[in-house]
Amino acid sequence: MQKSKKKSKKINFLLVILLISMFIVIPNLLISIQRDLGIPIYEKNPNEIINTRPPQECSIYYENTDYTSGLAVIDVSVPIDLGTPVYVDTTGYALGVYVSGNYAYVADLYSGLAVIDVSDLTNPGTPVYEDTTGYACGVYVSGNYAYVANDASGLAVIDVSDPTNPGTPVYEDTTGYACGVYVSGDYAYMADEASGLAVIDVSDPTNPETPVYEDTTGDALGVYVSGDYAYVADGNSGLAVIQVQKRGGAIPFGLIIIASVIGGGAVIGVVVVVLIRRKRK
Repeated sequence: MQKSKKKSKKINFLLVILLISMFIVIPNLLISIQRDLGIPIYEKNPNEIINTRPPQECSIYYENTDYTSGLAVIDVSVPIDLGTPVYVDTTGYALGVYVSGNYAYVADLYSGLAVIDVSDLTNPGTPVYEDTTGYACGVYVSGNYAYVANDASGLAVIDVSDPTNPGTPVYEDTTGYACGVYVSGDYAYMADEASGLAVIDVSDPTNPETPVYEDTTGDALGVYVSGDYAYVADGNSGLAVIQVQKRGGAIPFGLIIIASVIGGGAVIGVVVVVLIRRKRK
């Protein structure tokens, strides 16, 4: 009788161990299978902070401008008392601007790239233009080159080593509509609307390579890169944060974080983490 009781206890103990193992091993096994298949895995952000405090009072200071007036230079040395804008009109519609040295580089829609001498901020010079085949929507300057998000024509790379005489654009088309661009190291990161994030190797600016894509759930309209992450303004989907890193000459995409937005455009919190592992060829 005593031997039977001991045997029963041993069986019960083994059953408990088996149940615990099932709860631990099986979910991890499913996750591993999903990752190998390249299926996104969704989970709540463990670092999400719920803010229960009511909104605090703040002040917003405006200085009115519009995109039909070209470049506007505003003195912000006293942020609570903005200076009166100084304008330089352009022939197109100014949608983006980047300042490098004594020059402002303006994405001027159907007029392409406009370069303006701003060495005297109170009296900017006359624009010098380099037309592009598409609509110039955004611009980033790195070294001697201006990288233009050129709508249906993808990326346009323009030699601006002599800002008074920009070179002929070199193009690398994308599958979407290039709305924004950010250059970091040897790569140009393009907000490519319906095609999401496009990454182009520009280690040789005169011969950009074929884009690599990571789709997003919305329309990618703007992009900023910091460290290993690209932050994409993704239209109705809010903010998309994409981990970008170089491995073996390719650019895999690892982590996507989606933040939801409300009608007014305010991000109300990061709600989803998406982990993606691509199969290695």
